[in-house]
Amino acid sequence: MSNNLPNFLKKRAFLTPDRIALHFEDETLTFHELYERSLEIAERLVTAGFNKETYAGVLLRNHIDTVIILFSFQMIGAKAVMLNGRLSAAELAWQLNDSKASFLITEAAFSAPNEEPILELPSLTVLQKEEIASLGTSDVMIQEEIDLNDICTIMYTSGTTGNPKGVKQTYGNHWWSAVGSALNLGFMESDRWLCAVPLFHISGFSILMRSVIYGMAIVLHEGFNEVKVLEDIDSKKVTIMSAVSTMLTRLTDVLRERRLPEYFRCMLLGGGAAPLPLLEACVEMGIPVFQSYGMTETASQIVTLAPEYSFSKLGSAGKPLFPAQIKIVAKDGKQADPNEAGEITLKGPEHNFRIFEPS
Repeated sequence: MSNNLPNFLKKRAFLTPDRIALHFEDETLTFHELYERSLEIAERLVTAGFNKETYAGVLLRNHIDTVIILFSFQMIGAKAVMLNGRLSAAELAWQLNDSKASFLITEAAFSAPNEEPILELPSLTVLQKEEIASLGTSDVMIQEEIDLNDICTIMYTSGTTGNPKGVKQTYGNHWWSAVGSALNLGFMESDRWLCAVPLFHISGFSILMRSVIYGMAIVLHEGFNEVKVLEDIDSKKVTIMSAVSTMLTRLTDVLRERRLPEYFRCMLLGGGAAPLPLLEACVEMGIPVFQSYGMTETASQIVTLAPEYSFSKLGSAGKPLFPAQIKIVAKDGKQADPNEAGEITLKGPEHNFRIFEPS
């Protein structure tokens, strides 16, 4: 049986070319425009030496250019090594070397690529995003089909010991994560997802993948500003937002007696357990909080509370998404009893691993 699907962005640009794909500050792109601009960047990257075997670091802020560059990788099948701009030059150099990245795309806002640990990497070519437009263009063999087993992204995640581990996320990981999320949260043509979390993190990148799979607009912010978020929820008709507890706390502090518009239907909350007083405040303010549990290894949420239990099961992370399975295993290797501590094990169409060792 074939494990291939059409190129996500090209297919979406064919299906709904005039639908809005992205809002960023004062700029808006349709899916057709996003495809055309991603294809142009892909043509320039091929001139620089990119191909399907390329692993390239991406050290960029949340910006419309970043979205275009990330989708340009998918035009040619290059693998994006997503890098955290808060890391030191030595930490970034370690991840670039470990992933065997041959390129690093960055921007003037970051100083680390100009420091010795990165400059000393012998096989690394550093490209400023501002330089890409000056590169020549080459004919591109677009990936008309994507093998779901192919690597799309690599994200590094820290454990309790040793160096961070690079998680290889396939197109299949991202596909099934998007499918599971849609089956849990539902999807409407009017949905718009506000992304104020970093694109280098799975919470942000997963929103990009859902956008092209669903045909859904993203409202992208460079960072989190609670006032700007509330303004865009109103002006851009945002229906869904991803957040962590600190973000949600700041939003409730600003809202006070006000309420979110009725069309806002989901505050997807991750990043750890939320304080009960915060959840209770959200109930009083009518904010529909859907708690979730996920990791880099699971390509975002894999356990999420079903909508109808968002108030009655306050504090619960919910149940595994439709394509996923979860089991808590006790020390004897058998399934743990209710309220018994154990090891979390997960399984899905593109997952089958052990992920958490209790202390």
